[in-house]
Amino acid sequence: MWSAAMSSTETLYVGWQHRESRRWFVVGRLTRVSNGPDLSDREFEFVYVAGVNEALSRGFQPFIAFPDLDRAVRSRELLPFFRNRVMPRNRPDYRAYLEQLALEPTAEEFAILARSGGQRTPERGEIELFAAPVRRADGSYEAYFLVRGIRHVDLNHEVVATLGEGDRLLCVLDVQNTYNPEAVLLRADSKGLVGYVPDYLCGEVSLLLRQKCDVRVTIARINNSPTVPVQNRIMCRLEANAPADLRPFSDPRFAPLDHALAA
Repeated sequence: MWSAAMSSTETLYVGWQHRESRRWFVVGRLTRVSNGPDLSDREFEFVYVAGVNEALSRGFQPFIAFPDLDRAVRSRELLPFFRNRVMPRNRPDYRAYLEQLALEPTAEEFAILARSGGQRTPERGEIELFAAPVRRADGSYEAYFLVRGIRHVDLNHEVVATLGEGDRLLCVLDVQNTYNPEAVLLRADSKGLVGYVPDYLCGEVSLLLRQKCDVRVTIARINNSPTVPVQNRIMCRLEANAPADLRPFSDPRFAPLDHALAA
């Protein structure tokens, strides 16, 4: 479901990719609950979600840090499994890294995880975190994401080279996609195709498009430096107006396992 912008609960989901099929499965959920304005008065909780059952059938193994599928893990500090996925502040390229993610220098760990996906080079493409979209005060919805599939769609990066921050990308249903029938392509108007919306957002975006809702995707940050991995080149901001009863991420696979117990 959408998380309220003023809510005291923030949510990140954990996705796992099956190497052979390249399919993504949602397997876990990390929440941060703040009991007041003081960031020290907060609690983190990780639980496995129902989507882990399908992942298990494809070879997924519970994370070493969270071996028990039926237990919730809680901590007053960000759990090491996630904290170790945030670039250390003492790295000389830390500020540049936050700029790539369209974040302020004061951004805290949870926000960095939400934008970066928490990927680490040795396992890139296998585990990723993504944020629940936010419902804003005016009733519209907002999400940030990194464009996928650039290397497959814009082989020579000729289209990407013409783009700039603030440019709008058009969403196009890729109905003939045999890998994912809900895939959503991103097109730079008449310039050509750029890439794809991430799999975890495709179901929601394709539904919004089919219901003729207003969906707007703009480039929040573009990084054409050859030192920036292609999968981190384009950070987008998605804004959408949708019916009040539309609840993205309400699919049962995003729900915690019914038998999860507090640790």
